[in-house]
Amino acid sequence: MMGKSEIALALAAMNIACQNPQAWDRWQTEHNKRDVILEFPLGELMNPAIAGFVWAWKMQGRIEVCAIPADAHFNAQGLEGMARVHTDLCVALMVWRDLPAHRCNIR
Repeated sequence: MMGKSEIALALAAMNIACQNPQAWDRWQTEHNKRDVILEFPLGELMNPAIAGFVWAWKMQGRIEVCAIPADAHFNAQGLEGMARVHTDLCVALMVWRDLPAHRCNIR
């Protein structure tokens, strides 16, 4: 699992790259190659902040549903289950930025 500090550094780099189209192209190309697993409680599938991502994942059959493991550290009761999506680091960071704190993991 990516640690909070590692995610914070990657988000900061992404935000800096967003200021310049050439820098964004380089950053996105570099980080698009790193495959990760994005995990969040099922309830977040209804979050309007990530609706576009959810629609695309659904169309591609990428959303897996499973139980919330003990090490997930979500702010959830564990009854709702967890969504797991295989994606690239760039997309995972954009979703991470849009979800509430303690409701997402990147592995």
